[in-house]
Amino acid sequence: MTTGSPIKLIIKFIIPICLGIIFQQFYNIADSIVAGQFLGVIARGISAVLYLVCII
Repeated sequence: MTTGSPIKLIIKFIIPICLGIIFQQFYNIADSIVAGQFLGVIARGISAVLYLVCII
């Protein structure tokens, strides 16, 4: 890890992080749809607040 091009090493770390963020957003969208459709507005609000807590 200490040898080679710094840009290539940074990209090797960035790709999995970006993929993780994308899948987390897909999960949040699906959770919002389910909570909004089946559980109601209050559950959707709770879901949004808890998502922000999980990020922290």
